[in-house]
Amino acid sequence: MNIHFTALNVQFRQSLQHINVSQHITFVHGPISTGKSTIARLIDYCLGGGLQRTPALNQEFVSAQLAVTIGENEVLLEREGLESSSVRVTWRNKAGVGAAVLAPTEAGDAPVWGDAVFNLSDLLFFLAGVQPIKVRRSKRDPDSKLVRLSFRDLMWYCYLDQDHLDSSFFRLEDDSRKWKSRDVMRFVVGYYTEYMNELEIELEEKTDERRAKEEAATQIRAFLEELGYGSALDIGAQIKQTEADLLDGRRVLQQLREQHRAGTHFADQLRDRLSKLASQVESEKQILGDLEGRISDQEQLRAELVTSKFKLSRAQAANVVLSGVEFELCPSCGAPTARLNRNEGECILCGTDTSTIVAEDAVRPEVLNRDLDTRIEDVEMSLKQHRRQLRGQERRVAMLIDEKIALDTRLSDELATYDSAFLANARDAERHVGSLGEKLRNLQRIARMPEALDRLQKEIASLIARERSIRAQITAEKKKLSTADSIVAELEDTYLAILLNVGVPGIEPSDRIAIDRRSWVPTICPNGNKDLGYDFYSAGSGGKKTLLNVCYALAVHKVAAAHELPLPTFLIIDSPMKNIGKDVNKETFLALYDQLYALAAADLKDTQFLIIDNEFAPAPRGIEIEERRLTLNDPKAPPLIPEYRGP
Repeated sequence: MNIHFTALNVQFRQSLQHINVSQHITFVHGPISTGKSTIARLIDYCLGGGLQRTPALNQEFVSAQLAVTIGENEVLLEREGLESSSVRVTWRNKAGVGAAVLAPTEAGDAPVWGDAVFNLSDLLFFLAGVQPIKVRRSKRDPDSKLVRLSFRDLMWYCYLDQDHLDSSFFRLEDDSRKWKSRDVMRFVVGYYTEYMNELEIELEEKTDERRAKEEAATQIRAFLEELGYGSALDIGAQIKQTEADLLDGRRVLQQLREQHRAGTHFADQLRDRLSKLASQVESEKQILGDLEGRISDQEQLRAELVTSKFKLSRAQAANVVLSGVEFELCPSCGAPTARLNRNEGECILCGTDTSTIVAEDAVRPEVLNRDLDTRIEDVEMSLKQHRRQLRGQERRVAMLIDEKIALDTRLSDELATYDSAFLANARDAERHVGSLGEKLRNLQRIARMPEALDRLQKEIASLIARERSIRAQITAEKKKLSTADSIVAELEDTYLAILLNVGVPGIEPSDRIAIDRRSWVPTICPNGNKDLGYDFYSAGSGGKKTLLNVCYALAVHKVAAAHELPLPTFLIIDSPMKNIGKDVNKETFLALYDQLYALAAADLKDTQFLIIDNEFAPAPRGIEIEERRLTLNDPKAPPLIPEYRGP
């Protein structure tokens, strides 16, 4: 799943902070309380996660904007302050076609885009070109409903947050989340294949279809019994009798029409109504055309506003990057700026008194951004209103046309049947014929019910057979998962190799890794002896637990990249050296980053890393790395919120 971050823009009360994100490795480091972990949390927040309510964020945070490439789409994910339950998603593809949607983090009753996008998770899958994965709600009931795996479930394997790094192994111990975590691994390694997913979706559709047809068959039987028709023969006799009565009625009506032709004084009134109706139809068609033109204009306006949002985002980033630049030469003429006699507090180029620049100027882009959002929402609302008007206008035009056709027919009938002396008799005959015709049509429809009932029974039998076939295919597919077994075996070997390369204490080349296919907890077996095995939960040391977590995540991403498995192509690790002192465990510190950089240069060259740690580990030459140092007192390396001083 191709997802790569480009930049993170964070709006605080007094400043806009731009965090550039490398396409390969971004390394954020520095002392505590400088905002390192907050960067990772804000990225996760833009992807639908929660946000820890720290004093700094409670006091200063306004909104966050994450620029990201998802599949073939350039996307902006924007989320307001700490209470926001939705994310504004603006995107455009390579052709420049895009839209903006306010996507809730939790699915509602109505889709927010198309027919199948109900929340942010669905939208992220849609933009990535991936159909949301579905699994059984109950693992014990094979007929339980299918539910989507959320994008948030995949994040457990792509974001190792500081709070859980030494206390949770990918949520496998959490009763409310362990099933989803296991389903993610089953899907990633191939135990839950795309073909099996399609089979289970088809099985659910066939089961629902069979139940609907069984309900329809039950209703048809009850309806026939209520009308007193025991068989198709009874209905056939009623049809023959009604056809004979209808033939007699038409013969009588034809005789009346042949004897007397209708006058035309009713026809004059109908002609006048038809003329007015024709003019009204043309007028309503003109209104319909005007509505279509307005909708086209507003769709073009929406596209222009979406493009403006991207231009504003780039302008914000450029303003943040250039705001602290010190010019030694004039960018216009090239003359040294030292010649300019400027007082302290004046701009070296234009001479403006910087003290007159108020703090509110920093948040002006946020105002423009919100104004664009408001304009886009207004256009979207206007489009919805005009489309509703368009549909109503189309129905009105259709009704007027139907009315005109009915009046034309009535005019013809009036001209053919009117006669003052015999009008009453002709009308009675017409009503009688019409009643018999309606009765015949109803009987003919009822006559099709026994046939429909037989057809439903055959379709139900066919659906039952198809359900059995699908279940058999699912069983056969589960038996053919040798590829998944080999991938899991490769994951075991890869995990052990990374543990050895990092030099995790207590790990020897003679050890073996055994991954339980039901719990998905890897067990480390000294000398291959399972009786002596231990896992994350019995490792004891917090530092060792951290290494087990990080090494397993690297192993999963390495195997996923090698086999093009469906896992997002980014990995965020917040404090991989948590509980491990660099000075005391220097060899482990160097070995961990040597292993990480070696994987990033080879097997994980297309994976984007965001590393957060106290100390910086330089990468070998040839690896693209973006280093960002955060400090409390160095103006060249300010904290994430420069103006904040507090706990």
